Amino acid sequence: QATDSKDIQITGSLVVSGSLQAFKMDTTNVILGLDAGEATGTNQGNVLLGYKVAGGGLGSGAYNVVALGREAAYNVGSKDNFIAIGYKAARNANCTNGVWIGYESGMEQGGDGGTCVGYQAGKGGGVGGLSYYNTLIGHQSGLVIGTGDNNTALGYRSLYTLSSGISNIAIGDQAGANIVDGNRNIVIGLSASLAGDYSDQ
Repeated sequence: QATDSKDIQITGSLVVSGSLQAFKMDTTNVILGLDAGEATGTNQGNVLLGYKVAGGGLGSGAYNVVALGREAAYNVGSKDNFIAIGYKAARNANCTNGVWIGYESGMEQGGDGGTCVGYQAGKGGGVGGLSYYNTLIGHQSGLVIGTGDNNTALGYRSLYTLSSGISNIAIGDQAGANIVDGNRNIVIGLSASLAGDYSDQ
């Protein structure tokens, strides 16, 4: 419906095909991209932009998802309240209430409340691991994290090999890069590290 100012108002839903490949906008969702939002159900408040973004099964009950970039949030199911920006960011992730920004950030991570920023930050050690409330910022920080919780990594490859450790803090280029299963460690500085499963250092 055109108004006097030549604006266009859309009531209901709008589906455009042709050169746009895929575009859907209704009162609560905006979806743009080939196979984006594939298999969406009764969900609300989602913004999905890019090829296969949230494809493969963004199901009913998925609310407040913002995903941008090829295959971002692909195959996440009925998860909600998260942001995934970047190629395969949060792809196969089993997470809610998180932020994943960067190429393959949080790609196979599970759990809630994570923040991963950077190339492959918090990518995860494989589908199925659950980790909670980790903050991983930097190129490949927390790269293979699986079941570790409450960890903070800031810097290039900080906590790089951490798998199941909890409550570690690593700040600096490759800080804590050799910690695998250690708990409650604080490591600060260039390449400052502990190996294996040391705790309370």
